[in-house]
Amino acid sequence: MTAALKADLEAAGASVVGYAFLRTYMIRARDQAALERVSRVLANSALVLGTRLRQEMDACADDLWRTLQSGEEFSRPLRVNFWPDAEPWQAAALLSALECAIRSASTEPSGALNLETPYVDVHGSRGKALALVRHPLVQHVEFEPTLALHNQTSVNLAKANQVIAAPYNLTGSGEIAAIWDGGPVQLHTDYGGRVTNAETGTTSSHATHVFGTILGSGAGNSSARGFAPQATGFAYSFGGDVPSERRLRRHNSQHSADNHSYGNTSGYGGYDSYASIMDVDNRDLLMLMCKSAGNDGSGNTTITHDSGIKNGFCVGSLSDSGLVSGFSSRGPMNDGRLLPTICANGEQLTSTVPTNAYAAYSGTSMSGPSFCGSVILLSQLWKREHGNMPLAPDMARAIIAQTAVDVAYTSGSVTIPAGPDYATGFGLVDVKAAADLILADSAGGGSQLMRGIARQASVSNYFVQVSSSASPLKVTLSWLDTQPASGAAVILVNDLDLELIAPNGTTIHYPYSGLTGTGSQYTPFVQTGPNRRDNLEQAVVANPATGTWTIRVKGFSLPDPATPIGFVVACNRPMARDGVIYHDPLNSGTPVAIPDNTAPGVARTFNVTQSKLVRHVRAYVNVLHTQRGDISIRLRHPDNTEVLLEGNDTSTRDDIFGVFPDTRKYNDDVTSLYNKNAQGTWTITVRDNNANNTGSIVFCALEFEFDPPVAGNNPPVASAGVDFNVNEGASGQLNGTASFDPDGDPLTYAWTQVAGAPTIALSGAATATPTFTAPSVTVNTQFTFRVTVSDGRGGTSNDDVVVTVLVTTAPNNPPQANAGTDQNVPEGSTANLNGTLSSDPDGDALSFSWVQIAGSPTVSLSGSSTATPSFTAPSVSAATPLTFRLTVNDGRGGTDTDDVVITVLDTTVPNNPPVADAGPDQNVATGATVNLSGAASSDPDSDPLTYTWVQVAGVNTVVLTGTGATASFTAPAAADTLAFQLTVDDGRGGVDVDTVTVFVGAGGGPDAGGGGGGSKDDGGCTTGSSSSDLWCIVAGLMLLSLALRSARRSRPV
Repeated sequence: MTAALKADLEAAGASVVGYAFLRTYMIRARDQAALERVSRVLANSALVLGTRLRQEMDACADDLWRTLQSGEEFSRPLRVNFWPDAEPWQAAALLSALECAIRSASTEPSGALNLETPYVDVHGSRGKALALVRHPLVQHVEFEPTLALHNQTSVNLAKANQVIAAPYNLTGSGEIAAIWDGGPVQLHTDYGGRVTNAETGTTSSHATHVFGTILGSGAGNSSARGFAPQATGFAYSFGGDVPSERRLRRHNSQHSADNHSYGNTSGYGGYDSYASIMDVDNRDLLMLMCKSAGNDGSGNTTITHDSGIKNGFCVGSLSDSGLVSGFSSRGPMNDGRLLPTICANGEQLTSTVPTNAYAAYSGTSMSGPSFCGSVILLSQLWKREHGNMPLAPDMARAIIAQTAVDVAYTSGSVTIPAGPDYATGFGLVDVKAAADLILADSAGGGSQLMRGIARQASVSNYFVQVSSSASPLKVTLSWLDTQPASGAAVILVNDLDLELIAPNGTTIHYPYSGLTGTGSQYTPFVQTGPNRRDNLEQAVVANPATGTWTIRVKGFSLPDPATPIGFVVACNRPMARDGVIYHDPLNSGTPVAIPDNTAPGVARTFNVTQSKLVRHVRAYVNVLHTQRGDISIRLRHPDNTEVLLEGNDTSTRDDIFGVFPDTRKYNDDVTSLYNKNAQGTWTITVRDNNANNTGSIVFCALEFEFDPPVAGNNPPVASAGVDFNVNEGASGQLNGTASFDPDGDPLTYAWTQVAGAPTIALSGAATATPTFTAPSVTVNTQFTFRVTVSDGRGGTSNDDVVVTVLVTTAPNNPPQANAGTDQNVPEGSTANLNGTLSSDPDGDALSFSWVQIAGSPTVSLSGSSTATPSFTAPSVSAATPLTFRLTVNDGRGGTDTDDVVITVLDTTVPNNPPVADAGPDQNVATGATVNLSGAASSDPDSDPLTYTWVQVAGVNTVVLTGTGATASFTAPAAADTLAFQLTVDDGRGGVDVDTVTVFVGAGGGPDAGGGGGGSKDDGGCTTGSSSSDLWCIVAGLMLLSLALRSARRSRPV
């Protein structure tokens, strides 16, 4: 809203009393005459998309609304919130007229109401509640919470009050929390000297409240007792370099979790650079991040870009009664991802405020620390049960999602089925259930929380015995994902698949999956196929058949061969496991110093007693060091086979917190240690290879998974190779050597022809690589061959390959190369080339070859013989174009080339964002051709711009055609008001948007009454063709909400 529009509204007799959600404001006219003047202001403003009347249900809490709708009579305390422009005498007169006895309110010394606290607690009946809800002075009415239903209620709702006593004994003792918030905290008496301000500045009430929720003792107010009253903490302002400060705090304190109750509204549903770097650090340093979802309310996709993290926790809010808070931001994200991750209590939490006082606040700013306090307690328990091993984020996400309490989500007539949803994520955090899972897993030798490793096309099976169908089978899969290229439409990079295989061996139960793009928050999650968007998946079978179930994890798409992806499987029943973990004594003692620039380094040994074959081995190594690029880490088998786990990281960052190879890139994979006897002395050597920086080992452990699996057989995976062409009369060879068996069983092969004529004789059909002579054909002819592989233990698999026999006398049409569109990429990022749009008129299979033909320096292409190679953009001092040439070959002498230019951008040069200009608003007739133009958009740096047009308003959805700055469409046949948003991107992180409105109608636009060709109804409202074009001209005091075209803002949440 512009200052000019606000001034016009106020001059017309309206007050702007609130902000509802994205570019939507609440306004109130003081009388009928003012309302008529306000309607004219709204109708004549190009900023206004539409208005609507506030409904009664908007003015009361969900539980109160349900009670009012039921017709149930009641007499109980109510909390009445007044609009900020209500005068105290008006509020007092209303309450007096309704005979609502005041129970509690802020008053002057004389006893007169002053509304400095904008709500008043009264005693009321159903009739009085309805009268309050309907009155224009009243913003919101709810049942009054009692003193027990504040921060202590949050603790109780999360069942954290049930883990204080044995066998849990969880108080946060020994744990460290950090918060980034509005500034330093007041060192409240409830903190007991356990909190340190890391920065100076003006004391923040918000931050003081947040930290009290996490670790307040409740000494001065038992209702304000926090989750972890014996934890310690550090407070920062979010105005600094948060990522750097966070890494430094990890280095100095190895803090257990950090809370971030702030955000911006630069955009919704996306994934910005802030979210990206936080996720990098969450994975790289295994940090537990708790980020508030935001307070932008109940609309679809109201979670801001910075809260769109995928390797931490995005936290929504619930009321004391466990219902979704009206202000809590919702998903889906723009690519359909599930957020928020989890919910906690965030309404009317009593906690610490300056100076040594207490107050009740609401917001996801409050649910975030409620959840963070829960995580602190679970971290304490995890360390106690696992030899001081830090609780890693992939493990924490699996535990918390697995044990969360599903929240019933209902809006009007819409009820979301059980399971995850876009309002509550996996549900309400349940500290007791999570602690019980940790204890059960520990007692069962690690049988309910298991780590695994995925590589491209890998298959990992875990076996579960189900003895009764009375309780569900519930499994959660969690992994820490790597980062996509800037601007990627889909944020998930590494895609794993979770499947539950029934005892019959054929019935597959898939995980919950939601949307694959934007949509409604009410879209239910279903279990009909793989989840292609989330790195936290869950599958539930309500009434599982008895017998042995298989939990299968497959590496569906892992694009970086140098990055295996570790994962965590959580199950509500024990899984068969044959494994063991060995802890270094230093884990419960003193860190071991690493000699500076000394060749031998530090050798830590593990005497493994199991005489079993190694299926997988992982090393947990945490090193504190001021320049981790100096560090190398090696793992040596008793037979002296050695692998280099860490050595290719030249970063000047501090520290290594790694699960090798699960969460860290490696020099050598650990596969050379597979199928070796584990018995003997294993050695982990940590070496500092350069002078001047020092460090120490603070945690070290070695974990083994053994062969054979305790239960069941993992079937083999067949691969018949890639399709290929062969000339008639020439020799051809099939290739099944890429087939493999997860258990390492020897394979047998059987090849058959399953399609095509004539039948071709195979030589060596029982080998991996049979040969044949291509028959004579009159036209290019396809033949399909199938390989069936068997592991000798009942496991089989098959795969097909298509061989095209080419007519040698037929002319060959050459292929057409397409190297993709030119790109801008920041230095240091991954650039992906794309030749998949290349084609061949004859349908011949193509081979690809990429080379760099211009630009300096020369880069190394990964996958240069594939359609989609990649490279790391080099460091440059100015924008530097690199030209790559794609050559495609059809195998018959036909070739073609195409070039693409990748401009590497110097990220040290500040980028000035572009300016979007969607053109002036238009009035058009129905059925007319409408042309949109963003050609007036510009970029101060003259960066090339990309343009995206989307329709953002209108009853009728039109089809946009065109590319670049221009787009066109045919106006609908009915009157309507359409809005289109133009997004311009300079390829360097700079983005801007602008919106243009197109008024469609016989007269080409809205009339003076603001209806856009509408008609006046009997209630006195002029309505257009959609609910977004409602211009209210009703008598009496009335509250309106109006939606505006464009605004930008930022604030804490």
